[in-house]
Amino acid sequence: MLRDRTLFSVPGATDEEGDAMMLPNARAILARAALLFVALVCSASKGSAQAAALNWWADDSLRIAMLTRDGIKAVRANAIVWAPRDSMPEIWVAALADTLDRGVAKLREIMRGPYEWQRIGDGPVTFYLSPGRFVSHGTGYGAVFIPVSRVHERVAPFLHEASHELLAPQPPFYRDEFADSVQGRLAAEATPLWLFEGLPDYLAQTAAPAIGLHEGDVFEIGGLAKVDSACAARVQASPHGQAVIDVMGRGARLAALFTTERAQVAPVFYACGQSLTRHIVERIGVRAAVELIPATRRGTWERDLERAAGQSIEVLRQGWLERIGLEGRGGGRNQSLRSATSGSIDAARTAGATHASTAAASNVARMAANASGAMVATPDTIPRMICAT
Repeated sequence: MLRDRTLFSVPGATDEEGDAMMLPNARAILARAALLFVALVCSASKGSAQAAALNWWADDSLRIAMLTRDGIKAVRANAIVWAPRDSMPEIWVAALADTLDRGVAKLREIMRGPYEWQRIGDGPVTFYLSPGRFVSHGTGYGAVFIPVSRVHERVAPFLHEASHELLAPQPPFYRDEFADSVQGRLAAEATPLWLFEGLPDYLAQTAAPAIGLHEGDVFEIGGLAKVDSACAARVQASPHGQAVIDVMGRGARLAALFTTERAQVAPVFYACGQSLTRHIVERIGVRAAVELIPATRRGTWERDLERAAGQSIEVLRQGWLERIGLEGRGGGRNQSLRSATSGSIDAARTAGATHASTAAASNVARMAANASGAMVATPDTIPRMICAT
């Protein structure tokens, strides 16, 4: 590399002498510059310590456009798979579509359906396998988005995402589907997110081994056999453990799950949500647990759960905590979690989830419908706070 003698020259010295003296001077200047840079970075980080909202659905319309233009499509009765042509051989995509077709069929069998309230009906789940690093997510309209990298790394949550689509009730269900915005906000804030994520986890972990599918274990929980111990260990080790316990079994969300703090909280939250859900399913059965999802918008899920279990939710929670060795960690109702989460969701929507015009929303939905042959909407026009793994 050429050195800049204007910056590092030594007055009155020959080139040879200057070269001998220049390196220590240069190192000193560079060291001071490095210290200044570190100080600036540290100062900037302190000023931006507040977690930023995530917006993992913002590029979904672009993902659909890319895949429909340059991708490979495999269609089966229960599953449609789109994949980049340069990332997966066509024969591999076909084999994956066969497996996912069996997987979605097994999910439907385990759910003891069909149900009149299911939005997707008996239609297929469309899997968009897209380039890039983003959080896998569903839409509530039969489409899911999973990074191709997770497929190659064998950590793709195929059936978890598909379960979200099978569990989505008819509208109005998601916040933006309510004519009354206040009603929509209140419904969203009272959502038992532990159940919304725990039940898809339970269904996926039950269906995958039954059909020989390797379901991605995104948070390295270890499956249903290890979920109780994983939850207990993570609660005890994490500074966020008590906050997670406080929302388990209750109508509340954790704001951090939708911000840049997600990586710190999600491994604890998903392990415990899956653990509590398994505890409940073992007491009331799969069908009764599935019926709790549409009951969340009727505002009756707590009453329905208590009726099916024959005991109060607090007694259920305490029994679960004792089962996993966390008795005494029940805590109280943390009302701040709800208001904090509401602000986080609003921030995420402001980040781009609701800026599309009515025409743009119609266009994205049409693109997805043309690509999959089924009614699909994407989260950048109809934001869903679901299925973020």
